[in-house]
Amino acid sequence: MYGGYLIAAPALLVAMSLRFVVAVTRASGIPTALVNPKAAWSPRLVRDVIDDISSKRHQYVVFVPPFRFGLVNVVRSGTSTFLRTTPDADRSNNLALLPEATGIPREYPVRVRKNAADLTQEERVRFVAAVLELRNKVVDGDPDGVNWWFKWDQVHSRSGTHTHSVTVNNISQDQAAPAFLAWHRVVVNEFEKALQAIDPDITVPYWDWTTDPRRTPDRSGRLVDLMTADFMGAARGEVGPPFTSLYASAGGGVTREATGSPAAPPATLRRLMPVGKGPREVATDDLDWSDQPAWGVRPAGMSPVDSGNPWIPDDRGVLWDGFGGDRSDAYRRLLDDLYLAHSWCHRFVGGDIALDDFSRAFRDPFVFLIHSNVDRLYASWQLRQQDDRRDWAWRLDSTKLYGTEDTHHDLKNPLNPWSGGSQSVAPWTASPPLMAKDPSVVRPPLYDKYAYDDELTCSWSALLMGKRLPNGDRVEATIQYDVVPAGSVDIQLVLGPALRWWKSVTIADLANTPTTLPGFPGSGTGVRVIEAEDDNRGGTVRVATASLPTTRLLLSKQVRSWFWIKRELQYQLGDLEFLPDGSRLVLSWVAD
Repeated sequence: MYGGYLIAAPALLVAMSLRFVVAVTRASGIPTALVNPKAAWSPRLVRDVIDDISSKRHQYVVFVPPFRFGLVNVVRSGTSTFLRTTPDADRSNNLALLPEATGIPREYPVRVRKNAADLTQEERVRFVAAVLELRNKVVDGDPDGVNWWFKWDQVHSRSGTHTHSVTVNNISQDQAAPAFLAWHRVVVNEFEKALQAIDPDITVPYWDWTTDPRRTPDRSGRLVDLMTADFMGAARGEVGPPFTSLYASAGGGVTREATGSPAAPPATLRRLMPVGKGPREVATDDLDWSDQPAWGVRPAGMSPVDSGNPWIPDDRGVLWDGFGGDRSDAYRRLLDDLYLAHSWCHRFVGGDIALDDFSRAFRDPFVFLIHSNVDRLYASWQLRQQDDRRDWAWRLDSTKLYGTEDTHHDLKNPLNPWSGGSQSVAPWTASPPLMAKDPSVVRPPLYDKYAYDDELTCSWSALLMGKRLPNGDRVEATIQYDVVPAGSVDIQLVLGPALRWWKSVTIADLANTPTTLPGFPGSGTGVRVIEAEDDNRGGTVRVATASLPTTRLLLSKQVRSWFWIKRELQYQLGDLEFLPDGSRLVLSWVAD
């Protein structure tokens, strides 16, 4: 029964897009809708699924635990129409085996940061509403009563907590401190957590700074204005709606400048974007320095730039120097170019956000769109599979990532204010030390688009979003919470509905594996293997949670090479500390 209808799968894969189904809703025991909690289309009524399949818009695939996939067929019998996992009139219906939607395991939420131009109107409204709600929430335990919005300005401007540029003889140099990218990744992550405490589905969007934010193209090419009274506020002068409550404005009252209190609003909030020109069209002399109270005139050392030379390279141009050459200084080369591009963007926006008076930058919500883009480009550099795909990408390995900068005190000291002690602020005063090498800091967040989307290494970013891997494979990762006993984690391999050839996942605990990686490990107490082929659709291995920091996954498959067929290693996946205790990792190998 299972293999009989899989023969048609390749044609269906080409003709239609696949929608994976993991549960159903029922009425009187009969399925009424198909559900996948992670999918934007979910739930889908049965009549609409029938229409989708009949019109060849979409093909639905059901996953029947533990290892079965099945294509959903529309079967007509007399005047009735059924959804079945067999194309014949057999009344057995595998959909009846699927769990009820309310009873499926809680899954790791795949929240993806999007280009601000691609946000729907509802997403714009919800983002703004969450930012404004931060203004109304006082941070627990804060001795000054600072709210969650003003907290980011306090964090960014407080001496001893902000990592920005290299300082020589107490003079800031135009060179990024080694922990610049790590520190700002954490601040965007923490800001996002604060927003998600208000609205769990919110992520921090990014501004594609190769475009003018007043006319930035969305995915379809339509020009979108971010600087509106219902989203990011004005491009020039006072920011105004929707963020007037974030500063004192003309209403006067107690201000931060008058009292020195971090809980009081700043007197004003301004921007000075050049008129009619975007970041790649503008020259230094186009910028308006007249409203910068800290300067009055253009800062010394900033020479004009020919208007014909873009300030901002394209995404791959910014990252170019970070590839090639010696690995030892690749991070520093990437850091210098990315820091410079980010600095230009601060200066392009102008006003309080301008870098040369960075202590005020995080008073403006737009700064998070800039730094979300910084982190997207940093993640793009980390995730590009430039080396052998069978190696675990060294730019995701904390022992190799920072190269010659690794021993700098900036990277050896805790990242403040998230590390407790005298340099912390509420609510992190009792937090354990957070280091730049911590997996949560090294691990890239999920973005809708990376600079090298077609060259992504095997990583959580690629697997959780189902991105295609370098050898043409697509392996989708799902993490289910609280489904196995505490102290353990299940790792499961499932072969996709159209696949028949051998696939395997080797779980190799490097602390107990005698064989050098990469390659197939030999025997050893730390080696476990899951195989899938033909009617064997997969399997599960349980491992101790304590072993995850020293464990790698090796993904292998059977390939045709000239006149023979062989089994060979394709990918490695590290950073298994990402998996929560008591969870199940399901790796669905759906395309090869």
